[in-house]
Amino acid sequence: MNLCYVLDSWPRLSETFIRREIAIAARDHDVRVVALERTTEAVDDAETSALEPLVTILGDGPGRAAGSAIVHPLRFARAAAAARRARVEGTQRRFPALLRMADALRRRRVDRIHAHFARWSTAAAEVLSAYTGAPFGFTAHAYDLFDDPVRFAEKAHGASWIVTCSEYGGADARRLAGADAPKVVTIRHGLDLAAWTPSKEPRVPGPLRILAVGRLLPIKGFDVLLASVRLLAQRGIVAELRLLGGGDAAASLAMLVKARELTDVVHLEGPRPSADVRAAMRDWADVLAVPSRRDRLPNTIAEAFACGRPVVATTVGGIREFVEHDVTGLLVAPDDAVALADALARFAGDETLRRRLGAAGRAKVEAIFDGERNVKALLEWIETAGGTRVR
Repeated sequence: MNLCYVLDSWPRLSETFIRREIAIAARDHDVRVVALERTTEAVDDAETSALEPLVTILGDGPGRAAGSAIVHPLRFARAAAAARRARVEGTQRRFPALLRMADALRRRRVDRIHAHFARWSTAAAEVLSAYTGAPFGFTAHAYDLFDDPVRFAEKAHGASWIVTCSEYGGADARRLAGADAPKVVTIRHGLDLAAWTPSKEPRVPGPLRILAVGRLLPIKGFDVLLASVRLLAQRGIVAELRLLGGGDAAASLAMLVKARELTDVVHLEGPRPSADVRAAMRDWADVLAVPSRRDRLPNTIAEAFACGRPVVATTVGGIREFVEHDVTGLLVAPDDAVALADALARFAGDETLRRRLGAAGRAKVEAIFDGERNVKALLEWIETAGGTRVR
């Protein structure tokens, strides 16, 4: 299969799961990646470096479309119509660059076009598909599905396949897709289970070690977690929190840490690469805290389970699909600092509980979150659902 991925940007520190998917796909297929823009994020890992030669940054790009209109008038007309329909997402501004890319993909005889996130990248995929005749589809993730699903039904109608990573997201995608709901399938991202493994070293005695990972945004509820850590201290339970991530709420969280006199036990470490997250999960953490007010299915939950670490999380979004209360973790209501502190206190006083839930989590990811198996299922679905290209 000759497969083109379309991404909003490259590389994103938080999109490890997308890079992993592309890397697995590139082993057995002819893969190219088109990113609408390059980020300024420092993503320094071997997987990203290996994929870099496959990536083309589109940009806006100067240029004229007249040549394509003359040489391939029907293709041009289809692409121009797609760009007009998606103009709210910048496709007309990018149209000359998209045409040049589409012509290059046509010469390479691209078979399938797959976009990640159902916003700008999928709008670009519509134009590329219209010109090349290759069918397109997309994976819907979070903001593009729950917060701002622009033209979702229209994109779903033109797409040959639609993928979500959770049943929770799948239900929303089917609702938004309307008559095209049967195109929606749920295929989880998956992990490299050979890399994400439990530690073989015995736990070093000390305070309860709480890890939290994610974008520092109000919806993630990290302010509630800080309140819970303070409650633990007031109860005489010694705990330490490492929070890995960056975002708009970083400054306000730092102020809360200082105001609540938590500077000795709470460490805001900023955004970290995947290797650092893995080391913190495997070699440091006792428990992963996911105090979200609103979420889909954070990948960090699967990563914690793969490392044999239990999770305390809220009953929102797709989290309940993966975290089973008192089986693989503990669930609490969102915005309830007392309940969150109570759950963390259970982990602090019961190493047997941590081990039991962590082992059950590892068994669960082995059963349903194997990256190799899930990506191969995705690629088979893309190939099957794509049908035949339009000439």
